[in-house]
Parts: sequence; structure tokens; C-alpha cells
Amino acid sequence: MPIECLPSLAPSRHLAPATQVKHNFTMSKTAILPQVRVAPELRAQAEAALRPGEKLSDLVETAVRRVLEQRAMQQLFEEHSRASLEHFRATGEAHSTAEVIAELRRRTQARREELVR
Repeated sequence: MPIECLPSLAPSRHLAPATQVKHNFTMSKTAILPQVRVAPELRAQAEAALRPGEKLSDLVETAVRRVLEQRAMQQLFEEHSRASLEHFRATGEAHSTAEVIAELRRRTQARREELVR
């Protein structure tokens, strides 16, 4: 079919703007994670762990999201640790374990009191 014969992809003047937004939004594509070969036993364990109505792809997506969140937190922890070490090297200022734990307890108690209000 020649290009001139294809219908226009421009928004129609006959559709309400909200309809166009919804139509364009639902047309967005999703990405696919690569297939991973695993031992049959691992797949069987994964399938046995599924909750009612859950698909294997749901379980895989949840696992990937959790690993990514955990790695992001780990990276943030490492960045804070490096910054703290650099601060110590620059200033020589350090805090004892007892001081840190006391401060964390104080903050935790303050947050509890705030949530009770």
C-alpha cells in the first residue's frame, strides 16, 4: 500500500482531547526482560510458590523489582559510608557506637510520638 493511502496518525479533530490522551496512553509499549534458562527444579519451585491467580511472569517481575530496590539501597548505603569516611578523614570527627545508637533511639521515639498524635 503506498504511503499516501495510509490513514493519518495525527490526532483527529473529531475526538475529544481526553479521548486522544487515553488512546495515546494505552498505545504505549512495554519492554520485555530476556528469557532465562533455569533448571527444571527451580521452575517447579517457582510455580509451586505462586499465589492463587498469580502468573510466573508476575513472580519474576516482583523478584526483579525487589533486587533492584535492594541494590539501590545498598548503593546509597555505600555512598553514605564513603562520604562519612571522607568526613572523618578531613575533620577527625567520629562518634561512638553508643552515641549513634542513642541518637537512633531518640529519633525512633520521636517518630513514634509523632505518629500517635
